[in-house]
Amino acid sequence: MSGFLKYLKAAFLYHWNLLMLGSTGAFGIISGYPDVVLPLAAAAEMVYLALLSSNPRFQKIVDAKEIMGHKTGRDEVSSKTVTRILNELNPADRKRFGHLQGLCQKLSSVADVVNGQVNTGAQGITDMQIGNINRLLWIYLKLLYSKKSLENYFATIDEKEIREKMNGIQERLDSLGNEAEDTPTEVKYRRSLADTYNTYEMRLKNYSDAKGNYDFIQLELERLYSKIAGIAETGISRQDPQYVSNEIDIVSSS
Repeated sequence: MSGFLKYLKAAFLYHWNLLMLGSTGAFGIISGYPDVVLPLAAAAEMVYLALLSSNPRFQKIVDAKEIMGHKTGRDEVSSKTVTRILNELNPADRKRFGHLQGLCQKLSSVADVVNGQVNTGAQGITDMQIGNINRLLWIYLKLLYSKKSLENYFATIDEKEIREKMNGIQERLDSLGNEAEDTPTEVKYRRSLADTYNTYEMRLKNYSDAKGNYDFIQLELERLYSKIAGIAETGISRQDPQYVSNEIDIVSSS
């Protein structure tokens, strides 16, 4: 469900509204004047629904609850996934993530302060923005996992050995002489050697691409860590929720 009908339904199902509807209906019947009370209650209900469902603040709350509702079914899986990833990281990366996570958790105190400031005009840190911080932390954790996966891959590759084997195959190919004069047996040998050479060449290319990706991941990890830590540290020191909100939105959008 989307648009105005979604907000209208949420306003109608609001527990206080249902309570008032039930109370008003009961009062109308008990009073002996249902033909007067019930139409007035219906008119008041229509005004209430129109005002609340069109209220921007109420709409944001409904949207946030909808997002959280979609996430609920994935919470247990996500928790298990995060635990598994953290257990596979090396101690240094695990410690770095823990420090960053700790900084972000302190932002909740900023949000709590703002939530207590009624009618001050401060927008504060919304649940959705806290969710964006968590999303950035999740991206950072996945980058750490990708870094670990590439390190595991590099541990299985010996670039020097591959090049030595390629040189050996090339020497055997050269020893076969002129390809045009190959015998049927030599044709099979040459084809097999050429295929092996191409396979090693592809492995070297994959290794080179992986190194490029690894270097890029390192840069992204540094950039993202600085961004998240900067937002958290500045928000905590300034107690400036508007600054934090703006920075979260900027980093999340990028």
